[in-house]
Parts: sequence; structure tokens; C-alpha cells
Amino acid sequence: MQDIKELVHILNANYPNQLSDTKLNFEKGSKLSLFFQGLSNEKINSDEDALMYLYQSKVENSTYRKLKATLRECLIDVITNLNTTAVHFTDYQKAYFECHKQWVAVKILTGQNANIAAMSLAAKLFKRTAKYDFVHLSMDIAAYLRLQYALRESTDKKFQEANQLFAYYRDVHDAECLAEELYALSMVNFSSKSLSKDKAVESLGHYTVQILPLLQKFDSNRLHLYGRLIGLWNHTVIGNFDVALRDCEDAIRFFKTKPYEARGALQIFYYEKLTCHIQLQQFEAGRKTADQIQQYLKAGTFNWFKVQELFVILSMHTKEYPLAAEAIFKVLHHTGFQFLPENNKEVWKVYEAYVYLLICAQEVPIPAKFGFKLSKFANETPLLSKEKYGMNVAIKVVRLLILIAERKYAQVFEETESLEQYCYRYLKEEQTQRSFLFLKMLLQIPAGQFDRLEVEKRGRKYVDRLIEIPVKVGGKSSETEIIPYENLWKIAISLI
Repeated sequence: MQDIKELVHILNANYPNQLSDTKLNFEKGSKLSLFFQGLSNEKINSDEDALMYLYQSKVENSTYRKLKATLRECLIDVITNLNTTAVHFTDYQKAYFECHKQWVAVKILTGQNANIAAMSLAAKLFKRTAKYDFVHLSMDIAAYLRLQYALRESTDKKFQEANQLFAYYRDVHDAECLAEELYALSMVNFSSKSLSKDKAVESLGHYTVQILPLLQKFDSNRLHLYGRLIGLWNHTVIGNFDVALRDCEDAIRFFKTKPYEARGALQIFYYEKLTCHIQLQQFEAGRKTADQIQQYLKAGTFNWFKVQELFVILSMHTKEYPLAAEAIFKVLHHTGFQFLPENNKEVWKVYEAYVYLLICAQEVPIPAKFGFKLSKFANETPLLSKEKYGMNVAIKVVRLLILIAERKYAQVFEETESLEQYCYRYLKEEQTQRSFLFLKMLLQIPAGQFDRLEVEKRGRKYVDRLIEIPVKVGGKSSETEIIPYENLWKIAISLI
């Protein structure tokens, strides 16, 4: 059902005045029409909803499965024929759709032996694909023209030109494929359990050296996207964020020189730039970058949510708690939130819990109609607590602090033994030392009988060790320390 919901969301976003049954070729009042309208107005959110809405039944049958398949096909058919002249499409997006449609037209004309018309269209199309860096398409068109000129032109000049263009774009395409392969290998190496981090870092250095001459030789969008990301990661994995920040700025300058708006690449490097600002604790610069990236994002898209998440992390780590809360509530109440994968939704529920904690600590004003319940929160985050170590720690921390804030001391004591076991079972590795120390600090609160002076005294040795280990932001560290532990300890002390 989720795939069909996404298709409906795309269509309604592209046709804001709502699609008519006629455009979808649905008979008015038919099951297909009812199904689409039910999904559009969110009366249908699951197969169970659809069965009750359409058939007043709870039992799935072949009739419903066939209806669902038909709706999916109809929606895809409309999407492949979207009107790309709409304002919200960029020139690059319009060119992408139109060039591929025209290339299909060339192939159809050739298949119908309309070779002169096909060649004329292909020659005009090539100029546009070259302008927009559609390298693979340019290579295919050059190969097509090379063959047609060999078969149908009496002069050698056009054949030679097409042959040279094919050779050039083949080289660019090979460079793009290599960059994409090395980019993918980089991700695999760092997620592999059989390869040490040192080896992964060493490999990344080799990839950077390998790709650099190709970046100097060719200027294609795809090559520079993957090639520059490899070089960028070569700095971020060793914590060299000042250099990484300069890499991002250089990449942004490069993509801004394109004769079209390279929105995808600009999104990515502004995103990476924002990550660098977070690492360097540069709130004002980070906020400016977050504002700049908004012009390349449509609210409610997956990337928009990811940028909001980075802004929340930036705000939390620089004690701009009201701004973080504002961003969190904006996301939770956005219509596109329902289309996020479940584990992404749960991440935002964890952020909401931290906002509640900040409200309890009087760091954030209480918003209207805010009704957080700890029991509901526990039920809404089952995937994260089972699948993601970082968020599991964050959940345990915020749960305990909320119990302390709500003066539920009996439950705090109940949590103590399991947290002690969790520390020694899962947090003894070097990379989890900060979490180990912080949980030990929190355990001093019940051990010190909720007396502020006694708790501070008992926790001091752990605090001293904690500040010797620098906080890392990004990846699993951001999942764990939504608020840096040093700052969160002060909030914890203020609650007792």
C-alpha cells in the first residue's frame, strides 16, 4: 500500500487542484475512483482501511488485489506523462523528462523507417543532452548518429564528428562509472564487519588519488558529484572538518557554474557543508547554510526532512533549544510526515521526547496542544530500540530523565538494575565510552537519593573522564547524543 500512497502523493503534488476522474480515465463513482479519492483525502491508509472503505469487509480477495494493481498501473501511466511545463519543475528536470521522451521518439521513428525525421530529431536532441550533462544519453545518440551517417550520408565529415563525439562521451561515461563504483565501495567498506576502519580509510585515500585526474580532465555533473564526495569523505573520516568545509564550498562553486541549476548536487554539498558546521559548532554559519539549502528543496520531500534533522542537531548542540523545538513541531505536523518510513518517523518521536524533557527543565516554553505521554512514546519507538544502538541509548537516557522530571522515583529505581547491566553488556567498547560514562552518571541520581549535592559529588569522577573524550557529531554519534552529554548532565542536575 505504501507504494501506491507515494504515487498518489506525487500526483496530488503535481496537480494541486486535484486530478479529475477523466484525466485518470476513471469512471465517475467507480471503485477505482473511490479508491483514489480515499487515498487522496487520507481516509485510506492501509489495506485494511481500503477493504472496509470499498467493500465493508476485512477479508482480502482477488477482486481487491486486481483493483489495487489496476490503480497502480493507472497512476504510473499518468506520472510518466506529467506536464513538465509546470513552474515547480527546474529547467534541468524539464530537460531530463523531455530529452528521454524525445529519444524514445527517435527509436520509434527509426523502427517505422522514418529515418530522415529520426536523424533530424536526434541531431537537435544531442545539443540539449550535451548542455545538461546527460552523458549516457549523449553517448547513445552519438552512436546512433555515427551509424546513420555511415549508412545514409555521402560525406565522411559528419561520420567522423559523430565518431569523435561518441569516443569522448564514452570516456566520460567510463569515468562516471568508475567514480560511482568507488563511491559505492567506500560505503560498503565502512559498513563491512570484515574490514577494519583503518583499512577502509586507507582504501578511501587510494580512491581519492585514483579519481582526481579524471576530475581535472572532465567536468560532467555525475563524475564530479561522486568524485568530490569521495574526496570530501577522505577528510571527514579523519575529522578534518575545516578542509572538508572548504571542499564543500569549492564543490558548490563548481556546480553553480553549470548552464543549468544542478539542484541535486547543490543539495548534497550544502547538506555536507551543514554537517561540517555542526561538527565545528558553528551555529550562525550553519543556520545560514540551512537557509541556503531551502531554495533547492521542496517542503515535505525526504531530503527536506533530512535537512530539518540536521538543523535540529545543530540547534541542540549549540543550546538553541527553542529553535530545535520549533523545527521538530514543524516536521511532526507536516502532511508529508506520514509518508516517511517507520524508522524515520520514530527518530522524530525521539526528538519530540527530548523537547518534552526541555519543557520540564524550563528550557523551552510549553506549546499549545502539546500532550506528550511517556507510555505512548515507548510504544511508538519499537524499531529503533531493537535495531539502532545509538537511538536505543538516546531512548533509555530520555526515558530515565523524564521519569526523574515527573518525580516517578519508584520507576527510576526499577530501571536502575537493567541500565547497569546495559552499560556493562553493550557500552564497553572504546567508541561507546561517552555513553557508558553518562549512563553511570545518571545512575548516581537514584544512588544519591535524588539529593543534588550528593549526586554532583558522586558523579564528579565520571564528569571529569567524560570531558576528556571529545564529542563527535554525525552518524551514530548524532543518534546517541541528541544533546551533548555535558549539557544534558546540567539539565539532569536541574531536575532534582
